[in-house]
Amino acid sequence: MLAGSNGRYYTKKQVRAKLECGSWRLCLRERHSTRWLVELPGETLLLLTAVEPDSLPRWAEIRIDGNTTRVVDTRRRGPSEGCAGR
Repeated sequence: MLAGSNGRYYTKKQVRAKLECGSWRLCLRERHSTRWLVELPGETLLLLTAVEPDSLPRWAEIRIDGNTTRVVDTRRRGPSEGCAGR
């Protein structure tokens, strides 16, 4: 699991999907500490840092659907964002 500086949580698979579809651009990846710096649309930077899944807040739910694993904010209502819901 990765904690974003925007207060959201992501799986590595979610991050890779956003990088592959081009909605995010990788700027820097620090392998030994598992920190990623990515650029979002509008030249906004997002720092992602590895966290243990059991440290996620109550509203962050891990959902597995086939080959897709994602973190869902159960406080939010509405469609998933970016890359056809990946």
